[in-house]
Amino acid sequence: MLVFALLLAGEAHAQVRIVAFGDSNTYGMNMARERSYPAQLEAMLRAKGLNVRVDNQGISGDTAGGGAARINMAVPEGTRVAIVLFGINDVRKGVPAATFANNLGQILAQLKARNVRIVLCFRGHPQLTGEFRAVTTRIGEKFGAVPCNFREGVPASGYAGDGHENAEGNTFVAKNLMRIVEPMVR
Repeated sequence: MLVFALLLAGEAHAQVRIVAFGDSNTYGMNMARERSYPAQLEAMLRAKGLNVRVDNQGISGDTAGGGAARINMAVPEGTRVAIVLFGINDVRKGVPAATFANNLGQILAQLKARNVRIVLCFRGHPQLTGEFRAVTTRIGEKFGAVPCNFREGVPASGYAGDGHENAEGNTFVAKNLMRIVEPMVR
């Protein structure tokens, strides 16, 4: 009986793995890694008493095709939540919306098959409106992903000159994600 109680206590305190999976906006371009949104999100969740680890699996310049190719390595077994953010580099590199949809669908299908809860981020970026936004919404709904407007409420001062979020902007992003991710890990 004591062994069973110890096992239950250990499970209650097991660390929850969250993976932030995406491009340079996930990586934290132009700043120290501890200022990226994944690092800030981990700190916010820990401040709420949650035993979490947020792995930053962002790669600058990555597309959904690159994400589909590296998902098994980037999002290991045992991950409870994946925060997925792709699209802007697909647009910039001229990837057709149908190809983007296929690649994003592969990512979400693999996550769903492993029972990983999915937060699918999109940006309020002019290049991602229209067809790419519709694709992201459609694919997200198909796989039961929770949507998140990545840039909601980020003030103009929250961006670096190259359009990436700065540390202040990443704080807003982490707060946006906190409202979604915290209930998923409780």
